[in-house]
Amino acid sequence: MPAATTNRRLLIVLAAVGVLAGLVGIGASIAGVDDDREETSPSTSSTSAAATTTAPPAEEDEEATEEAAEAQLEADAAVSRTEAEQIARGQVPGPVDRARIGDEGGTVTWEVRIDGESGHTDVLIDATTGAILEIDD
Repeated sequence: MPAATTNRRLLIVLAAVGVLAGLVGIGASIAGVDDDREETSPSTSSTSAAATTTAPPAEEDEEATEEAAEAQLEADAAVSRTEAEQIARGQVPGPVDRARIGDEGGTVTWEVRIDGESGHTDVLIDATTGAILEIDD
């Protein structure tokens, strides 16, 4: 298939995605759903739609940014959350309390917390190689 045809098809798909995203936003606006996805009741609201639109607090913006960064790290990691949990449980017995991905000095890592009989243990795992970097009781 010629490159021009492939590029044209890609542009059409991207345009369709953009239109759909816009329709979802318009539909949410018409349905009375605000940016936090909480239902609002247009008939009981004493303010106009323009007056009720507010920017989310800085804390929510920061949390959303952090979640997006973690999602990107997880998508790029060679070791999945499930694999990291299995690696950690191979070293420390007990149920997994949580697993978080992060960047430790330029190294993408999984921090897996395991609940044991004597409290919790954190296992730090390299998300690229699967190597255990640290076990903290």
